[in-house]
Amino acid sequence: MGKEKRDKPNQQPSLASFFKKAGGGSAQTSSKRTKKVGNNAADAWPGASAWRSQCQALLDRLQGEDGEGWFATPVDAEELGLDDYFRVITEPMDLGTVQAKLGRGQYADAQAFARDVFLVFENACRYNESPDHLVHRTAAALARSFRKRFQAAFPPSEAGQAQ
Repeated sequence: MGKEKRDKPNQQPSLASFFKKAGGGSAQTSSKRTKKVGNNAADAWPGASAWRSQCQALLDRLQGEDGEGWFATPVDAEELGLDDYFRVITEPMDLGTVQAKLGRGQYADAQAFARDVFLVFENACRYNESPDHLVHRTAAALARSFRKRFQAAFPPSEAGQAQ
C-alpha cells in the first residue's frame, strides 16, 4: 500500500458516506461501538447468536473477496515505510481485528460490527486518496459489496433491532 507523502489535508469522505445509519443518525465513534459482554456473548441476550452468525457469514464472504489480503491484518506502517500512516489514520482497523472482536463478543449489535467493517475501507480510501489508486478502488468496491449484503441481511427497519 505504498503512497507518496502528503502535501495537502485529506479530503476523503467520512465513514457516514459508506454507512448510513438507520434513522439518518451519524456513525458513532469506536469507543461507543463495542461492549464486552462476558465469556459467552451469544447467550447475553435473545437473538445475539443469530445476528452474530449473520455477521460472521458476511465477514467470511468479504474476506474471500479480499483477493490480495490487503485488509486482512493491521497495516505494518514501519515495514511498509509509511511514516505518515498514523497521522492520517487515527483509528486503524482491519478485517482480522473485526473477526477477533466478533469472536470475543465485543460488538453490541450488528450496526457496531458494520461500522468497524466500513472503517477498514474508509481508512484504505483515506490513506490511498487517489480514486485511481488500486487499493482505493478495491476498498470502495468491497465497501459497496458489503453495504449491499449487510442491508439485505439487516434491513434498515430491523438493523437497530439486531441486538
